[in-house]
Amino acid sequence: MNKLTLFTELVSLFEENNFSVDGQTISVDVVETNSLDIKSVLEGLGYDFNDLKTYRNGVLKLRIAAEAWEDIDCPFYLNWNDLYEQVALSTQLPKYFYIIEDKTSSLNVEQANIKKLKLFCHARQLLAQMSDLCEPKSGQNKGKDKLLFIIETESNVSRREFTPNVGWNELLLITDIDDALISVNKLIDALNLGDRQDTERRSVMRSALNELVNTCSDSVSIFPSIVRSIPELQKKYDEHHELFIKRFSVNKVLLEISQQDLQYTSKLNEIISNVQTKALTIPAGLVFIGAIMRIDYYLDGLAISIGIIMTTWIIYRSLDVYQDSFIHIENQVKAEFKRYDTLSEEAEVRTQSKKTKGELLGLIVKAKDNTKLIKNCVRFSLIAALLYIYQSTPVMPMEEINYIKSLFGFIK
Repeated sequence: MNKLTLFTELVSLFEENNFSVDGQTISVDVVETNSLDIKSVLEGLGYDFNDLKTYRNGVLKLRIAAEAWEDIDCPFYLNWNDLYEQVALSTQLPKYFYIIEDKTSSLNVEQANIKKLKLFCHARQLLAQMSDLCEPKSGQNKGKDKLLFIIETESNVSRREFTPNVGWNELLLITDIDDALISVNKLIDALNLGDRQDTERRSVMRSALNELVNTCSDSVSIFPSIVRSIPELQKKYDEHHELFIKRFSVNKVLLEISQQDLQYTSKLNEIISNVQTKALTIPAGLVFIGAIMRIDYYLDGLAISIGIIMTTWIIYRSLDVYQDSFIHIENQVKAEFKRYDTLSEEAEVRTQSKKTKGELLGLIVKAKDNTKLIKNCVRFSLIAALLYIYQSTPVMPMEEINYIKSLFGFIK
């Protein structure tokens, strides 16, 4: 038989017979029970059974001393406080136990006191996971002796150091034990989902914990206050986590808006730089002509004029393309930022979206105006260049004019 079955048999023995306690010995008046069955049950549980002393003349005598039990810890406790002291030492509820005081065993899983001991153990485990430093640092007893929290808030840094102990009488005062167990298990699960947000959830939970224990007058009262207020801690965590999610979403959208701003600003700067480069082409040509060229013959002036006219035409076409690009970018900006108006109810998002959109549209308007101004400058430069060439070009000789006329007989 397995341990659970054997322990169930032992509990039945105590429920069906009278027993008394004398120091560290339990005496059970066994009625109509096969002693061989009792022996097999006790030895199966690891009890040091003595054929002469353990069972004799219908009386079963069991020692409560730990050394009498090998395979399991001694399952007998005089009262709940004795069991609690054992649990406080190990942060673990024994798998098998029997409370002599009120004849309650570990088989009564819905018993309120058992749930309170579970709450105590789970609260310790939760705080050990949340702490910055704990003693012991690992193992089943992790955080049993000391817990240290250093929590940074917007206004200050708080330091909380305490030992996670609470009196059994204080645990008895807890009323909504089912709600408390549900809450502590939810908090433990939130810390162990194993995704990328585990660290963020831990930080949010620590913030909620700090808010909960702010009213504690000393370190001794911190852990009892937490155990009594586990449902409130879970509620505060949910509130803080919801705020964190909203803040995270807002920051993500604000970062996206900032990236959109940088992207469109870079595009505009690149186009404007190209426009300015194109605008300098004609003036640069004039400077080049004036610096290194002499127009000694009218054909030189004609060739230069044709070249400048063609260059101006190409520049005009390029400026028209840039002008269309500005219109396209303007439509893109309006479409991109329109979705931020209804993406979130957060006023911060809408405000930043409108501000960035307005600045980008303002840049686009200035860019279009500057492009028009540059086109006018190019037009003026063309006229100035042609006048300069006209003034610098020698007059065509009369004999060449007559020769040209002869080629076109229809010209009178």
